[in-house]
Amino acid sequence: MSVKSPAFMAKPIRILEADAWPAAAEKATIDCRGYRHLMLLANIGTIASTLTIVVEQGDLADGSDSAALPVATDFGTLASDTLYWGVLFLAPRKRYISIVGTPAGGVADFGVVGVLFNPKQEPVNSPAPVFNVYE
Repeated sequence: MSVKSPAFMAKPIRILEADAWPAAAEKATIDCRGYRHLMLLANIGTIASTLTIVVEQGDLADGSDSAALPVATDFGTLASDTLYWGVLFLAPRKRYISIVGTPAGGVADFGVVGVLFNPKQEPVNSPAPVFNVYE
């Protein structure tokens, strides 16, 4: 039986680059067309005061019409030096998903990456994995 490597059924995306973000909202939008799921990973470094990260959806590629999802998709109370993650089923969602990170009271070190997976059609056009051990 032939087994297909999951590396060829996923597309990693850097959404908010890991950086020391100032006390202002940062927003990035990704196109989820062609996929059934989106995994989001928020890597949190040092938070000066508070940080919120929320997930929104919209019809426009620039995210200008994005609004909160009808289900709870914020990352909750975030702590320094922690990794948070969540998964969205994309079928009932709009095409574009936006991530909004808002530090308050000072700088917050964080980044958000996403992995689109379970494509509706294969093969997936994604960057080659650094390693692909599937034995």
